[in-house]
Amino acid sequence: MVDASDPDFVGQQAAVQSVLDELGAGEKPRIAVFNKLDLLPADAGAPPDSDRAAFVSSVTGAGLDRLRERIGDVLRAAMVAVDEVVPYERGELVARARSSGDVEERYEASGVRVSGHLPPSLASELANAGRARGRRAAPR
Repeated sequence: MVDASDPDFVGQQAAVQSVLDELGAGEKPRIAVFNKLDLLPADAGAPPDSDRAAFVSSVTGAGLDRLRERIGDVLRAAMVAVDEVVPYERGELVARARSSGDVEERYEASGVRVSGHLPPSLASELANAGRARGRRAAPR
């Protein structure tokens, strides 16, 4: 978050980058959000459009819809495709998938088929649950 009306907004960006680097998050995907668009001079012109920057006003709400779109794009890009059958006894995984990603569910004899996109760590958990299901002995 950068104060777009501050004459030293470039210095603000550098300070934020420094802190992110110290935290080990300097290379993580992000969107630079320039706030206080409403305080810029009228003759400043329209801000440049970019996938990595958003210009908003928390007072007027200008630019917030576009920021939401960009956040969604970044989150979707970080997800992986899944198509796994999760055993019924692991219903908590299905619930987490539903709340953490963009998935569809289909009920099958051996469990719930979860298809869509999830964060990598949750996708891995679903895959492991599916493999564990396959290792169990078949009912007699």
